[in-house]
Amino acid sequence: MTRLLWAAMFAVLSSLTPAAHPTPPRALWVWDPSPLLDDVRERGVFLDFYERHRIGTVWAQISTGGTGAQRRLDRAAEWRVLLAEVHRRGMTLHALDGDPQYALRAQHDVALSMIDAVSAYNAAVPPLERFDGMHFDNEPYLLPEWMEPAARARLLADYLDLNERAAARSHAAGLAYGVDIPFWWRSADPTNRLLDIADNVGIMDYRNQAGGPDGIVAHAVDTLERTDQIAKARVFVGVETGGAAAGTPSKETFAGTSIRDMNAELDTAEKALAGHRSYAGIAIHDYPAFRHLAESPK
Repeated sequence: MTRLLWAAMFAVLSSLTPAAHPTPPRALWVWDPSPLLDDVRERGVFLDFYERHRIGTVWAQISTGGTGAQRRLDRAAEWRVLLAEVHRRGMTLHALDGDPQYALRAQHDVALSMIDAVSAYNAAVPPLERFDGMHFDNEPYLLPEWMEPAARARLLADYLDLNERAAARSHAAGLAYGVDIPFWWRSADPTNRLLDIADNVGIMDYRNQAGGPDGIVAHAVDTLERTDQIAKARVFVGVETGGAAAGTPSKETFAGTSIRDMNAELDTAEKALAGHRSYAGIAIHDYPAFRHLAESPK
């Protein structure tokens, strides 16, 4: 058989073999970054832990002081150190905050002034020490207004308006803009608009099994398919590792399992989700609980 014929046959067979999708780095929520800002040793442990567990994106909560145009980032000097070390390791770090109250129109200026505080900080420091994005975890369905249909419609309209303004303000400052949403916000809700506003979305897909009708994959597919078709956002699929002591149903968290079992489920989920254009990776909630699980002797 000629070399040309072998080459042609190889090309045909290769075209019949599904292309492997690389597993993307993961994201992780950090709601209490104070140990990382306070303690050089804790920063080192944190950064080594993130490298071992393939974390590429950190969503870390900020605090700010002042009001309106005078609002400023708290502990700016410590953030400069942490951000520089994170970036030297090849990771990105986004400023995280959130409160259901921010969805109310009367509170929009408060939320927006936090973006302004991050923007002002970034403008005052070298590129290595800047935040890469802004990430809001505002959950309007936790407000009492959500229970009444007419009030819910107004609340959703205000929530979407906040996100449009927040994305525009973030982009003007060179920041990526991200939000968290529950998995049950499906096609019946006006979230298609939100998926087109944000640069990245974290689905709170809190299940501890990859498969089945109530599993991680099943609850992520709707959002991923919609985003593949209509939107620009990249979608992280979030899982929970804490909450057992607070009575979180066992199916909603990996707490109490082993890191081996968790990784087996996540590997299965990632293989099923990797073919989606919009899939950005797994996101894990949150650092202390995940570290406890990962370091457990189980």
